[in-house]
Amino acid sequence: MELQPRNSIFRLAGLALCLLVPLASLAYRGGDKSKSSSSSRSTSSSHSSSASSHSSGSSHTSSSSRSSRAGSSSSRSYSGAPSHIPGTSKTTSSTSHTSSHYSKHSASGNGSTNKIHGTESNVKLHTGAGKTSSSVNGREHTGNSVHAADTHRTSTDFHHGRSAFRSETNVGDRRVARDEHGRVRDIHGHDMYIHNGVQGDRRFIVTHNDRRVVGYGVGRGFTERRYYSSGTHVYVQRTYIFGGRPYAYAYRSYYYRGWPYYHYVPAYYYHPFFYGWVYNPWARPVYYHWGWFGDPWYRGYGYYFNPYPVYPSASLWLTDYLLAENLRAAYEARSSSYVADTSQPLDTPAAGSQSALSPEVKQLVADEVQRQLDAERAAAAQPVESSQLRETKQPAEEVPAALDPKQKIFIVGTNLDLVSDAGECAVTPGDVLLRTSSTPDADNKVSVSVLSSKKGDCPVDTTSAVEVTELQEMHNQFREKMDTGLKSLAENQGKNGLPEAPNTETSPGEVPPPTADPEAETELQRQQKNAEQEEQTVQKAESASPPEKPPQRD
Repeated sequence: MELQPRNSIFRLAGLALCLLVPLASLAYRGGDKSKSSSSSRSTSSSHSSSASSHSSGSSHTSSSSRSSRAGSSSSRSYSGAPSHIPGTSKTTSSTSHTSSHYSKHSASGNGSTNKIHGTESNVKLHTGAGKTSSSVNGREHTGNSVHAADTHRTSTDFHHGRSAFRSETNVGDRRVARDEHGRVRDIHGHDMYIHNGVQGDRRFIVTHNDRRVVGYGVGRGFTERRYYSSGTHVYVQRTYIFGGRPYAYAYRSYYYRGWPYYHYVPAYYYHPFFYGWVYNPWARPVYYHWGWFGDPWYRGYGYYFNPYPVYPSASLWLTDYLLAENLRAAYEARSSSYVADTSQPLDTPAAGSQSALSPEVKQLVADEVQRQLDAERAAAAQPVESSQLRETKQPAEEVPAALDPKQKIFIVGTNLDLVSDAGECAVTPGDVLLRTSSTPDADNKVSVSVLSSKKGDCPVDTTSAVEVTELQEMHNQFREKMDTGLKSLAENQGKNGLPEAPNTETSPGEVPPPTADPEAETELQRQQKNAEQEEQTVQKAESASPPEKPPQRD
């Protein structure tokens, strides 16, 4: 009988536990649901805010968006190959402002690619997921003086990978890009674009009233204007100024995949017998004495280039002519570079670098000369067709010669900066590149490798990416110099050991021969002064309000 109260107590306690455990479980689940709902609402709000901010950034960034991005970067990744940063997409208000300088028609947003083309100016600004890069064949801008108060500062950021760091600021209505050492590398003005190369060379590009002026250094560059049209074909003429002398060449302008190109057009062709004399081996090898053995450029680059001892054919003579003219241009560009290091002699190659143009690479250049001679000989054999007939035979979209599967060897014609895994370097006239890919990427670039280079240039086997338009210009300059060499052969055949040519008569080419612009040198000098003034204006503004020091790499 004494056990009954205890049993009752135990039964009551068990019943209480049975009731309390389910109630506690329900309360816990209710709390989880409340937290989940709150988190979901917060996440949804965050996504909505992000989408709103992104939508706003696709046009002009709002003031609230700008304030929320006060700590974000306006630096650009200028890359030899596209720079992809997983999980990152930045298109800042400053980048959009830059694009508005060059075109009324632009689009932006995550993953978008903007291509902005002028009639005669090659202006392109690309923004995409995790990358921002630019290539501008720009326009003239002299502008007014800029005070420090007009300078807009932005924070900086580093992008890793095969890319070059650029920190951008606004100086008045100019966009200024500096490298990690604080040096001004690019100035984007209204009508003028200035690029300072890694070796201290300066290139400026001005577009004004459908005319273009491009400068490669003091007294070196060209003026360009439209001069002829046939059907839908539009031709421009360039008047080059080198060594104080003008040279006029014609180009057909066209677009490929939305990008503007220029294709060199010979003003005249030679008789088929002359091309046969040039293309085929001569009856006996020729000993030829070049007149430039004592020239400064050859003394400087004698370690790199030596002419053939004898010439069994004109193609080998043309090979040496091409290389010599490019090396002369490299020497002149180095001499005119306003910050070039001239303390080091040119005739001593850098330790561990390619000491000379190898016979194997030189043979590849000679093979390309032979191939281009054959192409010109075939073109000369074709009758001059009417513009209507040419239109019907022309493909829907002309593929640049630089993408011809048979052409993979390119001689550098002007200084060009490359970006590799080792950083930035430059190739200069006379260096040789090998194109290693065939399909342009979203930035219109293909892969290249350095086959041969001089002291101080990108080492042999450097790999990078180059815009196809740059390779097309190398092709154009190759053909221009080859035709100049053909003219020299025609004028000097039978002299200085050269055999006599059978027939040196010429016939009209695709277009009338262009005449040199008499004002080209004056215009080039004027724009050179404008470019110097632009840089001085930027420097004065920056000195009045020093730019923020870039962060150091991790």
